[in-house]
Amino acid sequence: MTPQEAWKLFQHHARHRSFCSCGWLTQYGHYGEDTFTFSLVRQFDTLETWNDEYMQLLLELKHPVTPQLQALKSWDHWSFDYPDLPQYFRAVEANPGVQLILANNAPWEYELRLEET
Repeated sequence: MTPQEAWKLFQHHARHRSFCSCGWLTQYGHYGEDTFTFSLVRQFDTLETWNDEYMQLLLELKHPVTPQLQALKSWDHWSFDYPDLPQYFRAVEANPGVQLILANNAPWEYELRLEET
């Protein structure tokens, strides 16, 4: 899956409303391996009043580290500071690192998983 395909899928998922969705996260970085990671996360409340945990649906793309990707360092950006998702998506797309990642047309390894925080 290319980063652009993953990004379009992430945005498409925003059209599916959920009464327990509470946040969106875009992050990237080189985290101690020889792999650069680009993660797209949708966070959900568990709806269990006794539980303060969240569920996160992650689409994580991995690519061998290149000098260009390593120069990006790490970055994350939550949706909480925006009144709506279109503004959040525009802000993410304005990040130079995200622009570089989305311009990469080669397929990256990917994993889709659900995690509890």
